[in-house]
Amino acid sequence: MDKRTGKKTINQRAPIADVGLPSYTLDEVVDFWLRVKRGKNLKERRIEQINKTRKSIYGED
Repeated sequence: MDKRTGKKTINQRAPIADVGLPSYTLDEVVDFWLRVKRGKNLKERRIEQINKTRKSIYGED
């Protein structure tokens, strides 16, 4: 008989602690995203197109 055993499995899961993830508004997320894209030297024309599309989707003026 083979006396070797495999890796033991854990049958219980421990709950994940509440880490208090930050909550951002849509405007904050978009502003951050635009800063990142500008930092990557994305063409300003492309950024304007993205803003135009975003405004038409979310109904902003």
